[in-house]
Amino acid sequence: MKKNYSTTFHLPVISVATETIIALPYQFIIEWQNFQIVALWVRFGLTHKKIILWQDIQEISNGWYVQSESALSEASDLIRLQEVLARFFNLKGAHCKTLDGVMLGKVSDFTFDMNTGQITQIMIKNYLLKPIAHELIIPLSAINKVENETIFVDDLEKKVETEQTSPVILPATNYV
Repeated sequence: MKKNYSTTFHLPVISVATETIIALPYQFIIEWQNFQIVALWVRFGLTHKKIILWQDIQEISNGWYVQSESALSEASDLIRLQEVLARFFNLKGAHCKTLDGVMLGKVSDFTFDMNTGQITQIMIKNYLLKPIAHELIIPLSAINKVENETIFVDDLEKKVETEQTSPVILPATNYV
């Protein structure tokens, strides 16, 4: 099942064991090589931040459900995420450009698979396109690279090659 960032991000993190709200989402942590959500930064209290690994999230419905508060980890404890955290930036609001350097806009939302954390598409808001379309939806397959906190996509106006076909001869209608 797919979910959108905008419909899930403001949901609280809930402990199944105690049935209480233990934290609030802060930002997604994404592995940029395969656009996989690997963890979620969460806040509790006024200034405390911890991480919940994606595999510790049991369900996303009216909240982000985890087994207990023990699912919350310090960033320094997660050694295998250190390289991912070094390249961390927030996908929401990131710039999106074509490979030629043409600015398309900023990421306004994205869709991800609830079970795997795989991002499937991003939505780009470009105020120049507003009379034509509210947002531009770009599938994951159109994304070429992520560099310097910018997402680069294929040229949206490149020609699509079509096959040459011969004209079809339709039978003439016979009116009596």
